[in-house]
Amino acid sequence: MSFPCAPYTAGQDFSRRDAKKNQAGEFVQIGGGPVESLFNFRQVLRSRELGGRHFDWVQWDLLQRNAALYGSREAFVDTFWGVEPGRRRRKTWAEAFYEVNTIIFHLLDRGLPRRALVVSHLPNCLESAYLDQVTSKLSWIHAGLNVDLGKAETLAALQKLKPDVAVIVAEWHGRELLEWYREARERLPHLEIFVVRRPGESVSEDVEGFDQLLDPGIWSRYQLTDLAYLKTDPLNVHELLPTAGTTGEPKLSQRTTLDWFHVHSVAIAERAGHTAYDARLLIGPLSGGSGRLWGVHTPLYTGGRSVYLTEFDEPTVLRLTEEERITLWVWNPALITRVVTHPAFADAKLETLRLVSYSGAPFSRDILETLWDRGVPAFNVYGTSEVGGCMSPILPGISREHLLSAAGVPFEGFDVPVIDAAGRRLPPGEVGEILIWNVHHGYWDTPDESRATYHETDPDDPWYGYQHT
Repeated sequence: MSFPCAPYTAGQDFSRRDAKKNQAGEFVQIGGGPVESLFNFRQVLRSRELGGRHFDWVQWDLLQRNAALYGSREAFVDTFWGVEPGRRRRKTWAEAFYEVNTIIFHLLDRGLPRRALVVSHLPNCLESAYLDQVTSKLSWIHAGLNVDLGKAETLAALQKLKPDVAVIVAEWHGRELLEWYREARERLPHLEIFVVRRPGESVSEDVEGFDQLLDPGIWSRYQLTDLAYLKTDPLNVHELLPTAGTTGEPKLSQRTTLDWFHVHSVAIAERAGHTAYDARLLIGPLSGGSGRLWGVHTPLYTGGRSVYLTEFDEPTVLRLTEEERITLWVWNPALITRVVTHPAFADAKLETLRLVSYSGAPFSRDILETLWDRGVPAFNVYGTSEVGGCMSPILPGISREHLLSAAGVPFEGFDVPVIDAAGRRLPPGEVGEILIWNVHHGYWDTPDESRATYHETDPDDPWYGYQHT
């Protein structure tokens, strides 16, 4: 059997996309233009010296492992079709592995570029998680956009990204996403649009239903062993994480499996004590850094179950916690605060809930103490989307006061100094500016913004590549 594209190999150029010749014989970029990166391999060596753990796997490899170890156990649940028990979609690890590979074969069959860029513009649903695993195996780039972005911000992001594939919902709370993407395609004629639809929804002839990528007929042409041709590289830029909210054009932080998963998410999952027996309820969007961390990376690493809440409201969170026997709530303090302060919280049945994992902002002490009094400690991750969460508590034996008042201890592979105005490191107990160092690439296609955010005046400077917070 022959593949429609060349085998993928390690050691790819970290900063440029594939190119082809135009009619004039000149090389032009496919998809996004050249992307300047702040990465150099010395960062990997330094990360290792700081205790960072580096592996040879990417997301797809963990999905394969989990399918082998926990095949019949439930892996993913979502409420995209509805919150009623009979409408929740449920996938075991084996089913998810099969469907992810089906999508991979369909995309390979289309002969898309070797370093294609996929945009997902979805609420919380199985397809959003699948795309992270699909693109990791294909060595493609995945950018998740917040489904609450407005039209101007969406079109600006698409013009910057120049994606090859977009996976979207046609409409979301009055936002006509499909119409926006049709407009974007006038400038991006190579863009293929797939619509994730609910039962009974139709799609027009100029786009395709995402369910077509799940047609099992593709297995008549491909077989599982064919995936051995796809040699993935943990140092490839794989995920683009938006660093803005729902207003303003988002900046897109470039992340690799090594810096975003190996050094960052593995440490967080272990410190938070996530296990294969946990059931986590993801309350906020999968498109952001916290969503990828808690909703994709953690379950892949630990093998636990994830429940994706598509439409947030406080009573539904409490209902799902009881019905799905949720052990972990994960997301930001604002949404969790709304649940804890809701009138139904006091009488809610939370016998299985054992931990709240959060990031993105500080919690009020009152909320933390309310959770503590219910026997539920809150686990904080401090950091940024650009370099990841850099510190967290170490839960075993931690005191109540430390958990309620301190950000935690830096992760292995990070350097997190506090400096004075002259750039000198300060000792414990002193007040100053926090800098964060981890393996980093900077923002997608915006080198000026990258250089402004990361201190990089001199490669021999000890602060080279630190991010200001």
